[in-house]
Amino acid sequence: MKYHLFIIYFVLANVTILSAQKRCATGELEALKHTINPALKQQKSAFEKELQLRINNERQAKKPIANEIITIPVVFHVLYQNEEEDENVDAARLTSQIDVLNEDFRRKNADAYDNWQQAADAKIRFSLANVDINGNYFNGITRTLTNIDVFEYRTDSMFLDAKGGKTIWPGYLNIYVCDLAADFGGPVGFSSLPGYEAYIDAVVLDYQATGRGVIFTFVLFNSEGRTATHEVGHWLNLQHLWGPPENVNDYDCFEQDDGVEDTPFSLAPYLGCEFGATSCNSEDMTENFMEYQFDGCLNLFTEGQVERMHASIDSAPSRSFLKNPCHQNATKQTIQYKINSETELVQAIDTVYAVNQVIETAAATYQAGEVVLLENGFEVDASSTFLAEIRACTGN
Repeated sequence: MKYHLFIIYFVLANVTILSAQKRCATGELEALKHTINPALKQQKSAFEKELQLRINNERQAKKPIANEIITIPVVFHVLYQNEEEDENVDAARLTSQIDVLNEDFRRKNADAYDNWQQAADAKIRFSLANVDINGNYFNGITRTLTNIDVFEYRTDSMFLDAKGGKTIWPGYLNIYVCDLAADFGGPVGFSSLPGYEAYIDAVVLDYQATGRGVIFTFVLFNSEGRTATHEVGHWLNLQHLWGPPENVNDYDCFEQDDGVEDTPFSLAPYLGCEFGATSCNSEDMTENFMEYQFDGCLNLFTEGQVERMHASIDSAPSRSFLKNPCHQNATKQTIQYKINSETELVQAIDTVYAVNQVIETAAATYQAGEVVLLENGFEVDASSTFLAEIRACTGN
């Protein structure tokens, strides 16, 4: 009897917490910014028209949705006050978050299935940056001991050293991991959209919903790392499926849209785990990563969303660095790498591998962001040290 009472209490407690918890504050933040500065709304509207024109032109020219895989360098900024509460998220969980992003955006997630024929590989991958803004080798993670108990998403404190946060690093996808009070009604995460001021252009996650695996009871349903998938989708200019209403609780089937043709109109978010639901006279794509459902119930981006992400990378000035191999601002430096048994195409943000036997000390010189092919003729023994000299970029 006591066991059954515990189960009932556990379920009711989690439902209560879930109802008070914000899945995403990106829409609210966007509405607030438009209220403060109406010019931003006009700028966004103009950009949206240009974006749709670009997409339509590429369709008419029969260009592929994405003709290359884009690698995005990620730096995690961990802001913590209390070690005992696991706010200083360990490297293993952060690495698992990169794994989740790569699985979800490349459609290699184990729960992918073919209920929607327009489900697609986004041809975007993520790598922990191993060159910092000064050109030094590092592990892709910064850690800041802060005096801030909780970071409020409507402020900029997490993005500024002087306010207890960490100043953004230009040229990376900056992902902040901090206490957003998600267990007390705060958001689980939020993101900037293309066009935001550079100093706040980032994704922010509550530390309790970062990475894969259940850590805290209240995030039981958001424990698979897909808060980041959702928020990075926003960072790449995807909207919620029900659109970006100025009043986030004022939903309308046909006046608010996500700007993607192959996602059905949807009246409002789904907060649980529902399949086959309908609104706006069609089945809703409740499994889409831009929905609010539990992590385990989300599994796809669509071809149209992939098209929109890549068009935004090509069009938005704040995302153009992703196509610029010099974005890392690396300086001349020699780095030692471990040897692997494979030959790969690599970039400066990735570990460089070599193969076969060593004849003499092996070395390679390349520019930050430059793609390098180490062919079979490049001979390095597994017991030797491979030296890669990263030079500063010469482009813009």
